[in-house]
Amino acid sequence: MILTSQFVYTKTHSVRFCATFLCCFFSISGWSTTLDSLFRFPLPQRMEIITAQYHKIWEADSIRGKIWAKELSELYDKKGTETDKLAFEVSLLLPIDNSIGLKQKDYLPKVLLLLHESERQKNRLLMAKLNELLGFYFYNFVHDYVAAFRHYSKSYYLVIDADEATYPGRSYTIYRLSRVNYDFFDYQNSIRLGKILMEEKETELTPPHIFTACVLGMAYLKLKKYSEASRYFTWGLERLPVKNLQNEAWPGIL
Repeated sequence: MILTSQFVYTKTHSVRFCATFLCCFFSISGWSTTLDSLFRFPLPQRMEIITAQYHKIWEADSIRGKIWAKELSELYDKKGTETDKLAFEVSLLLPIDNSIGLKQKDYLPKVLLLLHESERQKNRLLMAKLNELLGFYFYNFVHDYVAAFRHYSKSYYLVIDADEATYPGRSYTIYRLSRVNYDFFDYQNSIRLGKILMEEKETELTPPHIFTACVLGMAYLKLKKYSEASRYFTWGLERLPVKNLQNEAWPGIL
């Protein structure tokens, strides 16, 4: 079973939901039964399942992936609510850092249209995911950094009171915004944001914690606060290896 990077990094129970469903996804008799089974999951985990399965099929055969998405979309039209259908469309665009269709001409209009609908429905989960998609798009492809900051900040404020169960990928959201501030020399703000993740109690250790520790170390280094920089670099190194992380690449970076 192959899961994309966005999903293997989420909370344990989310991964278990996803893995369990993927194992039986094609063994279920009939699409209607499949959709009914899918609706048993909470919306955030349901979106993870759809995204992971879509990527798995797409990577093997992009044409088959399009057919799969079209058939499931038709079932959603028949059986799903407005929110169900919107969440399905958003799921096909995730994960943030590996979105299918990112370079297609209709990508931006499509995301903006979905964002408008999510705002109309006042769905914070979908609003946050779409703002984060736009932040990644403007930052990495359009290089409109003002727009990127605006969308990343919106996603952050939408998820700051959530947890990984209600917003899978929340830790990545915080890390990305901390990293973006570092990239644009706002080291104080980078540290402020990164510490939000690092100082949370009873949080499962995930790769974003290691990434954020590295960013905090670099930010403190730029501010010539060497003891604080050393503390975060050491914190990250002491916790390697981390499951689902290319640990061999990080000691040289940290």
